[in-house]
Amino acid sequence: VQDMEQVVVRRQLTLGLARAQVEANDPSLDDAALTHLRAPLDREPRNAGAWRLAAIVHGRRGDTGMTALALAEAALARHSAREALGHARRAQSLLPAGSPAWLRAQDVENRAAQVEDRQNR
Repeated sequence: VQDMEQVVVRRQLTLGLARAQVEANDPSLDDAALTHLRAPLDREPRNAGAWRLAAIVHGRRGDTGMTALALAEAALARHSAREALGHARRAQSLLPAGSPAWLRAQDVENRAAQVEDRQNR
């Protein structure tokens, strides 16, 4: 139990560090922020707040395709299917066709369509 508590605390600290790096609004910290966001997003892919932070960093870098993908992931995590669909479609139009990010945008679009379908029943 204690080891699990330490893991949880470590995860929270990592996400907190990433948040602080993003909120510092210092572009020299953006690479580190994305690095620190990877682990929480891998473990908690439905963490809308972490996806939002990733979107901010990608936006600051001018990477509109990855920004749109991160916003799509955040919207999907919040069960905002219509918003997720829009961002996922925008990401696909901006990312290189067939790239891993483009394929993920397709996955998000498909999942958001399923969620929207269920919401409309």
